[in-house]
Amino acid sequence: MQLRLPIWLFALAGFVSVSFVFYYVTNQFTQISAMEQSTDYSPSIISKNKITNDEKSKIDNWIDLNNLNQYGDSKDTVYAGGTPLFDESTGKSTDRYIYLVKKLPEKPWDRQ
Repeated sequence: MQLRLPIWLFALAGFVSVSFVFYYVTNQFTQISAMEQSTDYSPSIISKNKITNDEKSKIDNWIDLNNLNQYGDSKDTVYAGGTPLFDESTGKSTDRYIYLVKKLPEKPWDRQ
């Protein structure tokens, strides 16, 4: 007895196979692309904000003198996810100094 399958069944199996491969490849590409874009502190952003080593030193001194945590808040501050530098909704991280300059545009460390 010979089993006869309709031709459309083979076409459907081929379509499902191609669809799965396309989904897998595009999903992997999207994940890699998201990982490449997951940082917010590329050299162009740092140079655009012009955060020099001297300014970083001033920021650190200001934090120490004012008894603040490394993010410029009171030492007892607790953050969702453990740090304000990581945005869980976008998966992006921010450099601590860029975060502080954006958070405190008046630059209180320059007044000392």
